[in-house]
This record gives sequence, structure tokens and C-alpha cells, in this order.
Amino acid sequence: MNVRSASPFLLSLAASEGERIDGLLDRLAPTSGWPRAPALSARPSNQFRRDREPYQRFLISTSSGERNVIRRRGFGHAIAFMQSGDDWACLDVVDHSLEVEARIGQVKFDTLFGVLRVELDHRIPDTLAAACVGRSVCEIIDHPGLRGHHWPIGSIEESLTSAFGQTLVVETGSVAFRMPWAR
Repeated sequence: MNVRSASPFLLSLAASEGERIDGLLDRLAPTSGWPRAPALSARPSNQFRRDREPYQRFLISTSSGERNVIRRRGFGHAIAFMQSGDDWACLDVVDHSLEVEARIGQVKFDTLFGVLRVELDHRIPDTLAAACVGRSVCEIIDHPGLRGHHWPIGSIEESLTSAFGQTLVVETGSVAFRMPWAR
């Protein structure tokens, strides 16, 4: 694994749950498809569909410019680290980065390459949604993994149907990270 970065939200969430990242990584084992099955795909036909957003795309920078890629569910190397009632979190190795996907209460958190997506179950009024853009996510959502981090909300995405809430798109950036056995 050539991990060189991590989501700062993953690090903060794990710490807020009393987990050590190095301890989690000690339990990490490659999936049966490794190294053939990457967690990213450039073809929409290869992705796992999400309940809310069937064609979720993330934009990343590459050496040849920018291109759309799709995060495939279930093909990365992952380890669950929080399972309490209906709440859960999973550390994923995605390409060169440690990322997280979590469901806490009525909020779903999902990171990829410097972006945290916060999916809300319920709609918030349009005026409040518009007022969220540019503010720190810790001012909008109270969670120990977000407290003290002033990551700005860059945009609000509407869901495909009115039955679901919006998605807050938060710019967290990535932090340099070396796996414990490479330090």
C-alpha cells in the first residue's frame, strides 16, 4: 500500500471515539481482490450504487490534469472502528489515502481526497442552506469529530429527490501520513 495522505476528519473522528489510527491500521488486512481491485474506477458501470446518489463522482487532480473518478464501495481495504447501535464508521484505504465513511445519528459522513461530504437525512430551509456556505462546518453540525476544526462549507448539493436532505460539501484538505510500518 502506497498511502501518503489521510483525511483530517478521519483522524479527528477516530480520536473522538478513543481510537488510535496506528492501532486500527494494525488490524487492517488487504481484501481478497488486492492488488487487482482498486477503490476507484473511471467507468460508471463499475461503481456500486449509493442509496441517495446513484452516480456519485469526485473530482481529483492528476498529473495530466483533472478528471472525474468514482469511488467504488466494497472494493477498498477497510476496517470498521465504531459500531454502537445504528452508528458505525469504517476506515478505507482509497488509492493513496486513508479515508472514512461513517453514519452517526441521522448524518452520513464520507471523505475523499480533501473533501468531506456530510449527507443530511432531512432538508433544511433554503435560506439556512444558503447561509451555511462559507461557514465552518463545526458551527453548523455539533459533533466531537468536527469541534475545533474550521473547515469551510464550500457548497450545498441537493439530493435527487425531495425525500432526502442536502449534502454539505466541506473542504478539509488532506494531511501527510505514513503507515506505521514505514516510519
